[in-house]
This record gives sequence, structure tokens and C-alpha cells, in this order.
Amino acid sequence: MYTKQLQPYFDTFGQERVLPIFFERMLTTPQTELERICRFIGYKDQPQWYQELNASNVSNQRMIKSAWRDAIVETPGLKQLRRLLIPKSFRTWVRSLWTIKKKPDLTAENIDRLTVIFDEDLAVLGSWLGVDLTCDNFQETVKNSSLDWVNITRT
Repeated sequence: MYTKQLQPYFDTFGQERVLPIFFERMLTTPQTELERICRFIGYKDQPQWYQELNASNVSNQRMIKSAWRDAIVETPGLKQLRRLLIPKSFRTWVRSLWTIKKKPDLTAENIDRLTVIFDEDLAVLGSWLGVDLTCDNFQETVKNSSLDWVNITRT
């Protein structure tokens, strides 16, 4: 929920010190968005987006949660020993066994219920940005234009 995440930053720093950036736009116009971010933070040089960098924190590479596995893997001493004695290819294979293979399925009822909740939040966010936002038009709207705050009323 965008508005609940943004409101504390607006309250603390003011809306003029928060720049709305959307992932969808970063994917389509990364150099332009990087330049916009740099202008916002006062960076004077010419930034350069590196297309060849690999993605990180990719959802299909996330691990299934396991407290006991994490305790074993992250235990001081064992972590270094594991890296020293077990080949990386084997560690990668074992890690793949814990990787989430398939996104969870949502029922049509849950999708409808979540759409109502998200549409309410997107309506507020859209009013802050001066555009109409819904689940149906969100990706296309934020991808096609660089948006800025126009009207923020405290919630």
C-alpha cells in the first residue's frame, strides 16, 4: 500500500523531499529516470545506467523460509567452514532445492477483494500525482509518464 508507506516520509521530510519513482518506468527508460533521480538529489555529473548489470533480488530466486536451515547456514564458524570445504557448485545446487519454484495462486475471490483494497489506495496515490490510478491502468500509467506530486492531503 503506497500511501501508508509514503505518509511517514512526507510527515518527516515533506513531500518536496520525496521523489516518486516507479519500477515499471525504470524498466522502460532507465537512463532518463536515473538522470531524474540524480537531478533530484543534486548530483551534478552525468550519470550512466549500466544495462549489462545482472538483476538482483529477483523473486524467482528467493528462498523458502526455514529457521533451522538459516540457523545452520548462518552459524558463525560453520558458514566459513561450509564455504571452505563444500564446492560452490554443490552449494548452488542445494540452494536451488530451497528456491521458490512457483508463485502462489490466488483465488478469483481473493483477487477481487485485493483489487478493491488496492484501488482505494491507488485512488489516493493518483490524487497526489494528479492522475487516475487503478489496478487496471497502474502499470501503463506509471510506465508512460514521469509523475510528480501535485496534491497531498494528510491521511
